[in-house]
Amino acid sequence: MYEEKYDEAVDVYALGMCILEMATSEYPYYECQNAAQIYRKGIKPDSFYKVKVPELKEIIEGCIRMIKDERYTIQDLLEHPFFQENNGVHVELAEEDDMVRPGLKLWLRVDDTKKLHGKYKDNNAIEFLFELYKDVPEEVVLGFVCEADFKIVAKAIRDRVMAIKRQREKLRRQAEERKKKQVIEEEPELQPPSPKVNDVVAAESPTPALAHQTHVSSPITSSADSGVSSSYPAEPEEPEADQHFRVRHNSLSSNCEQPHHEA
Repeated sequence: MYEEKYDEAVDVYALGMCILEMATSEYPYYECQNAAQIYRKGIKPDSFYKVKVPELKEIIEGCIRMIKDERYTIQDLLEHPFFQENNGVHVELAEEDDMVRPGLKLWLRVDDTKKLHGKYKDNNAIEFLFELYKDVPEEVVLGFVCEADFKIVAKAIRDRVMAIKRQREKLRRQAEERKKKQVIEEEPELQPPSPKVNDVVAAESPTPALAHQTHVSSPITSSADSGVSSSYPAEPEEPEADQHFRVRHNSLSSNCEQPHHEA
């Protein structure tokens, strides 16, 4: 329809929209009148912001990103803790991941709440802050669960944290690649220096060595036109005013030399 190449990213997008519709009971982009408006809108549907569960909202957001290379892949979804086999322990996001903060609030859920210790939070879950690059899951779960479920809970936290880190790293690499591509596109193309005129003339001339030599012949020194031998240097041409003065002077001199006759 819009002359695009379709691959598995389209299926991931469709999955995200299906989950969004099931979570909100609203048709995505109900605020738009036709497909063209959805295409031009270029943003998430209004119903997306009605999803209250951060874990589910994260999955939907990862599926419907506008840039297809930033969406979850099929493998990402298969490895996501939300789609893993239910072992009775769940670690979910208690807040949206902005991809910047080093620490995130997580929810620990256990199907049998009698195994939990401490104060309950929303939906019978324990909320705790986990420093992604500092905390150790085995140390964090101390005091949360009984000893029998210690390893299972620690593994669930570790898997969830690793998934968050992989997604952050993926988005970071993609952002760097887009930035490099943008810099390359903005750089002006270097044009080769244009050859000089003299170089072009020299290259086209059959005798480059004589291309710069000039010979100016005077019409006075030409034996064919003047009859004067070219072995004698030509006298410089006298200006017209000087010629007129010289003729007048010679005329006066000849008049002075004539004898006076007596009357």
